[in-house]
Amino acid sequence: MKKPLNERPFFMETLLLMATLFWGASFVWCEDIANTGIDTNAYVSIRYALAVLVMLPFFWKDVRKATRQDWLHGLILGVLYYLCQATQVWGLLYTTPANGSFITAAYVVLVPITSWIILKQKAEKTVFLALPLCVAGLYVLNMAPGEGLQFNLGNLITLGCAVCWSFQVTYLSFAGRTTKTTLLTVLPLMFASAISGTIALFSGGFNMEGVAVGKFFGTVILLVLFPTIGSGLCQSYAQKFVPPTKAAVIYTVETVFACTLSVLLGYDQPSFRLFLGGALIVSAILVTEVKLPGKKNKEEMKDGTC
Repeated sequence: MKKPLNERPFFMETLLLMATLFWGASFVWCEDIANTGIDTNAYVSIRYALAVLVMLPFFWKDVRKATRQDWLHGLILGVLYYLCQATQVWGLLYTTPANGSFITAAYVVLVPITSWIILKQKAEKTVFLALPLCVAGLYVLNMAPGEGLQFNLGNLITLGCAVCWSFQVTYLSFAGRTTKTTLLTVLPLMFASAISGTIALFSGGFNMEGVAVGKFFGTVILLVLFPTIGSGLCQSYAQKFVPPTKAAVIYTVETVFACTLSVLLGYDQPSFRLFLGGALIVSAILVTEVKLPGKKNKEEMKDGTC
């Protein structure tokens, strides 16, 4: 007799790997979005509006019952979502998907710091090893051959994106104490779409003149279906059956997928600098997320970075 799917660890781990593949691909797709000529605010507004339209019929019952506190959490997270997406696409105008994925992933190392600021949670000792590894990785990624350290504008903007994601993840943990997961999924997207849409409206961002409209909407649909909805479904279903430590290790593969796809599709040139910098940042993430034996593992909330 065959075991149910939820009793097959390999199947559940494969679902999580699919989620990370979609998240990794999103960096390449966001690069395509940046190159269509679309205004960043218009892109964020349209993408999240489409996602809300898909999810709202399923979450409407909870939205109708949302309290004032729920809406406040949704607003704060919406501002953070907007900043995360806007800085990510803006950064990809000046850097590559591989660099973008590695630098964005550094948010995991920053979360213990933002948790200390917002939640007053004491950082674990591993963060003091992870931070130097992460800084070393960022240093290597910003080195120009024969010229030493060069602070690429796109890398700096993407580092700002990582900071925004660290605050988003931390505040999500705080809001999750009192607000339902369904509301923390749809309300922030509604606010992020409204904020970016309002800015785009008054700045003329919805003017599609000179924009590769077909390519833009085709890529947005891919982003909504796979990284937003597909990864969300894979994660929400499978993570219940995968130990948090193992899930944390699987999530680090997101940057590997992003780097591999970026190189294969010609957005990045393979180099020792790229692989060394990426390896240092991934090592920092592993040090942060993988707990030592005998220590209690903390359940962590993870969002797709794009």
